[in-house]
Amino acid sequence: MLAFLLTLIPSLLTPALNFFTAMKNTQLAMFQARFGAAESVAVAAIQGQAAVQTRWWFAALPPALIGLTIASYIGKAVFWDKVIGAFAGCAGKGVDAMCDRWFNTDPMTGDLHWVFITVITGYFGVALVDKFLTTRS
Repeated sequence: MLAFLLTLIPSLLTPALNFFTAMKNTQLAMFQARFGAAESVAVAAIQGQAAVQTRWWFAALPPALIGLTIASYIGKAVFWDKVIGAFAGCAGKGVDAMCDRWFNTDPMTGDLHWVFITVITGYFGVALVDKFLTTRS
């Protein structure tokens, strides 16, 4: 039985490995097209970038955690309260106490509202600035 399961591993990993290989080949082609570098130079630059990202992973952690916090609030307020709550019969006015307890998210008030707007603007603003800078160079 174990031998059978071990023979399945390569067939399960092949699509993922093919995807990552295609992704790296595309990244290599994009680097070569953008900078006109030789393949060996492009491979060295991509490997150097990967080494920096691997070594400094903790620098990317705070923005990811902040974004995950905002995304979880949006997911709770929209998906849980509105979608799941509607399927549970807790949509509209005059709902019972159970619906109010389980399918009601507190509104953002005061400074938390501005933190939310700042985080969302930052995430989309960074993407816009990055796109602008990459198309200008």
